[in-house]
Amino acid sequence: MKKQLNIETKRRTDKGELDKLELNKTSFKNFFKSKNSKDTMKIDLQGSIEGADRNIEEYRKLVNFLTCLHGVSVIDTFKQNKASEYKRMLRAFSVHEINNCHSMANMCHMILQMEEMKNN
Repeated sequence: MKKQLNIETKRRTDKGELDKLELNKTSFKNFFKSKNSKDTMKIDLQGSIEGADRNIEEYRKLVNFLTCLHGVSVIDTFKQNKASEYKRMLRAFSVHEINNCHSMANMCHMILQMEEMKNN
């Protein structure tokens, strides 16, 4: 993606320079150049811009491909990890609930025994 951004920046710069040349504006780069060298520079800039366009499109395709590939391999693993984590948490909650019910039963049993001892 960094290379794509660098190419887009260079394309923008070349496009601006080409626009200046086509409008016959003088810049520091083309101030001392002759008409022939300016025409050659225009052709070079157009070729550079076309090449940058192709490279940008190829980088976009590559990024999309890698995103899809990454998504296919990672999403399934993520889902499996989350499902196993959910099951582990559910087991832990179940064990705590069983322990709480057991403690409650013991407490009720002790209360009933104390009542019987009082009544006797």
